[in-house]
Amino acid sequence: HPVSILEPAKFSIFYYQKIGEVHLTDLKFVTLTPIDLTISMQNAALASALATSISDSFSTNKETSEDEAELHSISAREARRIARLDSELDRVEDIDGPMTPSEHSTDVSVHVGQQIEQMRKLTRLKMTSPEVILTLTNDFQGLDEALFKVIAMNWVFGGELDYPGASASEKPCFGFNMNTSFLADYFDTASNRWEKFLTSPWEITLNGSRGPQSRFHS
Repeated sequence: HPVSILEPAKFSIFYYQKIGEVHLTDLKFVTLTPIDLTISMQNAALASALATSISDSFSTNKETSEDEAELHSISAREARRIARLDSELDRVEDIDGPMTPSEHSTDVSVHVGQQIEQMRKLTRLKMTSPEVILTLTNDFQGLDEALFKVIAMNWVFGGELDYPGASASEKPCFGFNMNTSFLADYFDTASNRWEKFLTSPWEITLNGSRGPQSRFHS
């Protein structure tokens, strides 16, 4: 039978990008209704097994590629032949003459791409939600039995990443802030109802930043 993990929710995403002296990217995520997420023990075990399987497949592919590289190692004679062919191709390209207009246009596009990479990039992210509910249930015994739930109220997050560009010697600067209040309840099987685990909300505020370097270089 189908299992509902996430209750229907309304949210809005705003994306804005502007390229000028600064490459500005602005992203906002706002939920208009509470987010109710239910995770069972079987779902958590399945997610853990999938993550382990994916991780093992990547490591297996890496070992296979390394083995193939060892099997396909070229001899010294083949390496000299490849080097000789490469030098012949360079000589033919020198005889052919200047680049065609299409080659010029490709070179210009590459130059513009390099300018964008060297441009200062500023990325801003804002996320707000009135309420987020995470419920954990035990379904190992054939029936869904609620264990506990954690409620985050009035969750607000804001962050900014300032990347000076590839040509600048300074390191990226960032700043973020997060504020929310937590409540927790547990399910009492004796009374068959939710009981408070935290008698009052726990308010948590996190702030972090990294500014530009103020030390002088000799």
